[in-house]
Amino acid sequence: LRLLTGVRYTFHVVRLRRRVWTRLDRVAPGLPVAVFVGDRFLPRHVVLVTGVGDWRARTYEPASGLDLDVARHRWERGDLALAGWDRPWFVVSPAR
Repeated sequence: LRLLTGVRYTFHVVRLRRRVWTRLDRVAPGLPVAVFVGDRFLPRHVVLVTGVGDWRARTYEPASGLDLDVARHRWERGDLALAGWDRPWFVVSPAR
């Protein structure tokens, strides 16, 4: 992401799902946030969050090629259903 945006990124563990939304708030225009998602055992897939509103995150799902609006409660409950994966594991976001 740094090569594409010119901005330094940092890595955050968000296994405690209540933390995921505070990390997604670092989305800014032109600065996507990568989120590793998986099952309860391992991360298996990466999605890009490209925008965050009050109760949703605009999420690019590369397996389907779709931009989806994923509700905040789905992020916090670990009920994502993104390419069959539900739980957020890591967030790679712009450093502040």
